[in-house]
Amino acid sequence: MYGRVATLEPIEWTWVVERLEAAGTYWLATTNDDGTPHPRPVWGVWVDGRLFLSVGSHVHNRNLRQRPAVAVHLGDGVEVVAVHGTATQLDRDDPVLPRFVEVYDPKYSWQYSFDELPPPVAVDPSVVVAWRSAGADGREGFRAAGKWVFGARLSP
Repeated sequence: MYGRVATLEPIEWTWVVERLEAAGTYWLATTNDDGTPHPRPVWGVWVDGRLFLSVGSHVHNRNLRQRPAVAVHLGDGVEVVAVHGTATQLDRDDPVLPRFVEVYDPKYSWQYSFDELPPPVAVDPSVVVAWRSAGADGREGFRAAGKWVFGARLSP
């Protein structure tokens, strides 16, 4: 961690995927025009190696059009998963949308309607980092860590 050679137990990619699939809230951070971060909690699903986020915020959508680099963090500060990547606003006719709805609707007990909501934002990961800490609020340090670097598209 933090530029040193890791001597920690490695985290398996399957552990990361399980948390990405199970998360209820994803903290999406975009960048405002003035360079300041704009983090907000959103709903989403991890499907086929991509993160799909339901983004209703006008500010997030504007930021994503202008600066598609994003960071997405799960809410846990002890069992951490952070995804860095490039976000793309999907079109209403994107062939992945039925799969998105198939996973999203049961997860949130929802009926996603493209008449009422914009299509999701797809995040293609470039780097994923994860770690597990020990003790109350992770005060006993890192126990396991992992970092994955991807090309243009993550293959599950």
